[in-house]
Amino acid sequence: YFNRIGMDGKAPLPLTGETLSRIQSAQLASIPYENLDLLRGIPLKLDPDALFEKLVLRRRGGYCFEVNGLMADALRTMGFSITQYAARMLLGKTEVQARRHRVLRVTAEDGDFLCDAGMNREMQRTALRMQPGLVQSDGVSEYRLERDEFFGWMLYQRLPHHDFWPVYAFTEEPQADLDYEMPSFWCEKHPDSPLNKINRISIVRGTEHLSMLGDELIRFAEGEVRERRVIEKREQPGLFAELFGIRV
Repeated sequence: YFNRIGMDGKAPLPLTGETLSRIQSAQLASIPYENLDLLRGIPLKLDPDALFEKLVLRRRGGYCFEVNGLMADALRTMGFSITQYAARMLLGKTEVQARRHRVLRVTAEDGDFLCDAGMNREMQRTALRMQPGLVQSDGVSEYRLERDEFFGWMLYQRLPHHDFWPVYAFTEEPQADLDYEMPSFWCEKHPDSPLNKINRISIVRGTEHLSMLGDELIRFAEGEVRERRVIEKREQPGLFAELFGIRV
C-alpha cells in the first residue's frame, strides 16, 4: 500500500493527525477516483482482499466504497482505530438523500479526524479534526463541521471567493464493511444512479484537481476551472493511462 501511494512505510509512523493527512494526500495523488468498471458492467467486490488486488496490485482506482475501504484497512493495520459511517450527499442542497457515501472517523493520538479520499470533486486533501465550528484549510479550500439534530455531522466547504456550502452529512451509526454492499449495488445498477452513466475519473495533485466527466477533461486549480475541453473517444484510453495511471 505504501509503495502504491508513494510513501515510505518501512519505519513506524506516529499515529497522529499529521500522519493521517500525509496518507490521505498521498492516496489522493496516486489512486484515482474512477467508475470504469461500473460502465463496463463488471461487478464490484468490496472485501479487503479484492480491494487490495484491484487498487494496489492492478493499480486501478475506484469510487468511495472502494478507495475509502482500502484506506480504512491500511489505517487499521497501522494501529489506528477506525469507525466507518454512511453519509448523505448534499452538495449545496438540504433535502434528504439516501446514504451512499463511505467516510471514516479515525481516532489518533491527538484526537478524532474525518478522513475521506473518495469524492469525485474538489474536496479536502487532508484529514479534518472532528470539532464543531472549527474552520480548517487544506491549502486550497476551507472546511467546517457542524452538528444538526437530523443530519448529524454536516461538512461544509468554502472554495476561494465563495461562501460555505454543505457537502455531505452523516450520523454516528457505525457501519460494518458489509453495510456498504447494498448502497454500492444501487450505485452500480439503479437507473437513478449518477455513477453508472458516464466517465467519472479524477485525481488530486498539489493544488490541482484533474477530472474526466463524460468526454470532458477539466483542470481545476486553486479554486478555479483552468481548462475544459472535449476528448475524442479514440484518445481517451491513452489519456486515462497518461493522466490517471489507469490501463483497462
